[in-house]
Amino acid sequence: MNKLSYIFTIAFLIGIFHTSAQINRTLKTKVIDILAQMPAENNNHLNAILDEAIALDVEGILLFTENLKPLGTGDDTQARYLLNSLAVYSAADKDKAELVEQALLKAIDKAKDDEVKTFLIRRLQFCAGNKSIAHLSGLLTHNNLYKPALATLTSIGTKEAGQAVLVAFSQAKRFGLC
Repeated sequence: MNKLSYIFTIAFLIGIFHTSAQINRTLKTKVIDILAQMPAENNNHLNAILDEAIALDVEGILLFTENLKPLGTGDDTQARYLLNSLAVYSAADKDKAELVEQALLKAIDKAKDDEVKTFLIRRLQFCAGNKSIAHLSGLLTHNNLYKPALATLTSIGTKEAGQAVLVAFSQAKRFGLC
């Protein structure tokens, strides 16, 4: 009887360790697994993938953005497809939109290439709120980023966003930039 309980105990512990290993997958592994499923088979599959991505929180979404490459330098199709879908999908839920907005703003700060920054700024058009205004306003004087920043501020559509555009325009006019 003692041997039997010993065998059950070992089998139980092996099962726990195996399950624990699956639960404790790293964030990077989860990101890779999600990207491997892109493009999704159908809308239901896409929604499930996007819910998984949102569950990874800001840090996980930032890992998706690290897969972006300037156009012509590598294939980042899966990451762009996911991030665009995530921005559009999150717009329907305020909490999800704020989470994605926060991640995209951080990603813009981390990105080194203007084309990648432009892509990220344009994703904000779907999910940005007033929290993005200060950040985007600072880009209105950047030669390569002012157009997507202006478009995103316009899409926010709040009084505060309009005021930011007006202030930037007044400053540009004062310095003879327009």
